Amino acid sequence: MQSINMKRIRTLAYSLLWLPMLACAAYPDRPITIIVPFAAGGPTDVVARALQKPMGDALGQPVVIDNTAGAGGTIGTRKAVQARPDGYTILFMNLGVSTAPSLYKTLGYDPRTDLTPIGSVVDTPMAIIARKDLPPETLPQLKAWMKAQGGKVNYGHAGIGSAAHLCGVLLQKDLNTNFTEIGYKGTAPAVQALIAGEIDIICDQWSNMTEQVKTGTVKVYSTTAAVKDFPALPQYLSLSAWHALYAPKGTPPEFIEKLSSSLQSSIASEYFRTRMEQINTLPATPEQARPAALAQRTAQEVQHWGMLLSNTGTGKQ
Repeated sequence: MQSINMKRIRTLAYSLLWLPMLACAAYPDRPITIIVPFAAGGPTDVVARALQKPMGDALGQPVVIDNTAGAGGTIGTRKAVQARPDGYTILFMNLGVSTAPSLYKTLGYDPRTDLTPIGSVVDTPMAIIARKDLPPETLPQLKAWMKAQGGKVNYGHAGIGSAAHLCGVLLQKDLNTNFTEIGYKGTAPAVQALIAGEIDIICDQWSNMTEQVKTGTVKVYSTTAAVKDFPALPQYLSLSAWHALYAPKGTPPEFIEKLSSSLQSSIASEYFRTRMEQINTLPATPEQARPAALAQRTAQEVQHWGMLLSNTGTGKQ
């Protein structure tokens, strides 16, 4: 009887050793949800939806986009942090993930410890855009005008912590002045306010402004990196609206590796690269799309923005 029991124990132990490998082999066996913490149609959502098809193909399961917007992306990010760490809910977030700790008093999470990096996805240049009837014609003229106007400049952005808000912080710091900041519930209403002449300037992701610039409904002065459609534009300020994928803390390492591998093949696909070229957005390199590289980037960016926002007197909300 003892021999039979020992045999059963050994069989059970042997079976348990195979469980993680079997789970990994089966993963994923149902759709995966990507939480996008911004409204549909915005620049972050556009990139996420371009990633949706190739990533679904690579994983062999449908990828579903869940737009949970609000509070500069922190509501959707918190939702991802609190999700089950089973590999079926992941987060697509921009550089705001690294600035939130310095901008919100009751954030409820630390991106360095409560999120598991999967990999970077893209880097998007920013552009300084103005209402079409703004007097300055060149970047030097615009800078002189903004310094002279100071608080009379109505600067729009998509909410505290958005890429446009952060670009405004850098712009005011560089010019040693303060604008009147007007926050909107997303990029789309901010751009509409600019077109309507309700605000003077916005510094936002180039991918979100290309069509308006081409049609002449707004005026562009500079970008933060060279763009294909307007190579003669001057480059000003150092800022990139990078985007990345994260999973909740505790997600199995083998699932993270599979997600990262699928991400790398997705951003290398012709479908994704063609779509990104159309909106002047640079896909991440294979190295940038690795978990370790994103972990390092997140930690460095949290520290960088913490110091910068503190030095500029930007208080927590």
